[in-house]
Amino acid sequence: MANEELTKDIVRNKIDESKEFGWKREPEKSKNIILDKLLKTAAKTKSNKQGYPEFIVTNKEYPNLVLIYECKAKNLFHKSESGKKYQHYAVDGALWYAKAVSKKFDVIAVAVSGESENKIKSSNYLIFSEKNEIIKISSEHLNPAELYNLFEKKTKKKNEDQTLSQFTKSLNERLHDEDIKEDKRCLLISGILIALQNKAFANSFKHQKTTKLLFNHMIASIVAELDPKPEYSDTVKRSFEWMKSHKVLNSDRNFIINLIDEINKNFNNFIKTHEYFDFVSEFYVEFFRYASNAKSLGIVLTPPHIAELFNDLAETNKDSVILDNCCGTGSFLVSGLRYMIKKSEGNKSKEKKIKENQIYGIEKEQDMFVLALCNMKIHDDGKSNIFFTNCFNFDVNDFKKSDRPTVGLLNPPFKPPKKQMKKKKEELEFVLNNLEMLAPGGICVALLPMDCVNTQRGEGLFLKSELLKKHTLLGVMSLPDELFHDSNTSTVTCCIVVKAHVPHNKNFDTYFGYWKDDGFVKRKWGRVDDRKEWKNKKKIWLDSYFNKKQIEELSILKKIKAEDEWCAEAFMETDYKKLGKEDFTKTIKNFLSYKFINEKNN
Repeated sequence: MANEELTKDIVRNKIDESKEFGWKREPEKSKNIILDKLLKTAAKTKSNKQGYPEFIVTNKEYPNLVLIYECKAKNLFHKSESGKKYQHYAVDGALWYAKAVSKKFDVIAVAVSGESENKIKSSNYLIFSEKNEIIKISSEHLNPAELYNLFEKKTKKKNEDQTLSQFTKSLNERLHDEDIKEDKRCLLISGILIALQNKAFANSFKHQKTTKLLFNHMIASIVAELDPKPEYSDTVKRSFEWMKSHKVLNSDRNFIINLIDEINKNFNNFIKTHEYFDFVSEFYVEFFRYASNAKSLGIVLTPPHIAELFNDLAETNKDSVILDNCCGTGSFLVSGLRYMIKKSEGNKSKEKKIKENQIYGIEKEQDMFVLALCNMKIHDDGKSNIFFTNCFNFDVNDFKKSDRPTVGLLNPPFKPPKKQMKKKKEELEFVLNNLEMLAPGGICVALLPMDCVNTQRGEGLFLKSELLKKHTLLGVMSLPDELFHDSNTSTVTCCIVVKAHVPHNKNFDTYFGYWKDDGFVKRKWGRVDDRKEWKNKKKIWLDSYFNKKQIEELSILKKIKAEDEWCAEAFMETDYKKLGKEDFTKTIKNFLSYKFINEKNN
């Protein structure tokens, strides 16, 4: 027969190991009036009966932190599938109480099951005060002192994230005030970060007597650290030469010295502890957030969670070779690098090979190319294969036979409105170009405007036909309408997944997904996963795609031709009974917003 008291005895002993460090254990109720009131509230709504966690642990030195312990005798009752069986499962109950307590305190929720030391199972979670995010932390510890060490590390990271965000925003405003244009700010910051990796520059920049000497040394240091192919050295130099002639930067030595010093203190330490954070793209998000001309500059950044989703769809693994033939600042390359490094599970020789031979990027815009080099260098990829050329002129023989790309990831330049068109390439042309470079059976995942997969005439129809003649359209997913909220564009987008060099069989069932709701919500600083729904949403999406599930209002399978509209909306039936006045109002508002933004930009 199950005996929960045995579990409690084990936990009680673990807690008491930390008595000498000031950790105090209280069974069920607390003498802290505020804490006890929060627990009573949770207990009343948990069931008709009163209920409390097994142990409440606090420390006078850390008055804002509370540890909640919930115990169950059998591992069978450790965690339910729904997460809502609060009385019967350890994890469910621990998180229930923790959420109530987190209204006023930071909380570590500890769920424990098992009646003996060798059968003990634990799950630990952290919830910061007034935050909805549940952070899973190491489950190896039950001892409060050890759990506090984990809490301290997470708190430090949270504070660093907030500090970095505030500094980036402040930095953007200062550079704006100094009349440094949006398209140059990111180059300036990225260049400083790279130059600071040069020890000679880092030790001497404060001692340069003139701005001319400072910038000469800085540009030389950037080139030395990036160590580009010989034919690209002048290209890198040209992207930073503007600093020498900028009025403010050249007239105020103290400003540039202080700027370099602040960036060194605020960013470089962060980089050392936050590997594979996509700094360059984050700069762009911040620097172009308030820019009226961001769209005209072609800056449409792929949100990080979508870049990760694309790697999931491509089934990127440690042996994949990734190609982005219009890589921009390198967001997809950084995402792919992160993804493959994680899959290599700490194998350093494999990580080295990934960085040197499994990442390929092509970019024809000079400044974007240089920023991609900076981005990859920041992520310790000094030998990255980034090519400065037009992808349509690229010689596929430049790839080593053994390193022929197996995964294509791209967000091609979006074609401007017809009034602004100057013989711009169609988005599908970039997709076809990427597919031609992939190894047979390779997977290409691309982010495209919905218009180019729905077109039923002209060049667009021809390109769709070409795609089906040579390759297989595995899936098309309609993405959230406001995906590019940060980039000031209202373009409705989709994601397409294509298998390279396998002609599309007319009897093949292509997957169409209505992936409009990613759980993100708009805030004044951008789209964010405030409600923490993305992880579960992504799990459902990927399960329906890989298992070819037809789910009402989410996905459908269809045999298609080039003449068809390639989107879920064209095939899924609308349940008009579910439509109300709010849906009509929202649609009208979205349409008016679309008209306003596009007419303004035109």
